[in-house]
Amino acid sequence: MPEVALALLRSPLPYPLLLAAFGLLAGLADLLRAHRGAHRIASTLLRWQLLAGLAPSLAADALLLRVHPATFAWAASPVAAAACLGLALLAVLAAFGRPLLRLGALLAPAPMLYAAGHGATARIQLGMLLFGTLLLAIETITRPRRSLFARTRL
Repeated sequence: MPEVALALLRSPLPYPLLLAAFGLLAGLADLLRAHRGAHRIASTLLRWQLLAGLAPSLAADALLLRVHPATFAWAASPVAAAACLGLALLAVLAAFGRPLLRLGALLAPAPMLYAAGHGATARIQLGMLLFGTLLLAIETITRPRRSLFARTRL
């Protein structure tokens, strides 16, 4: 495990940037085979951003907190690493959940990342959260609405 953490630290690009780009590419590849309405595009990109961007990035933060604690501005403790893993699990669950759960997954890591906002890693992750919030707003605004009478059998 220490080898993985050191490889993350020595990479030429910050790992959250690579994971965010991978999430966008996976979302775009998923959109190539489906109908492309605004709601569908925002929903698919947000799902892949949570699954392939935010969740692995937070899990990598937990690994780096345990192996190389000087990377982060906040105190490196087992509690902080467990919080990062819990937020990563929340991001995975939110990818398949309702919009309110997605909002929670996007807002929950923000205070922790804002507190560690001195490094490029935390700034990129905050950018991922802002981009995800924008996608969630587009998804919510463009959600198809059905009337009450269409759902009932009157």
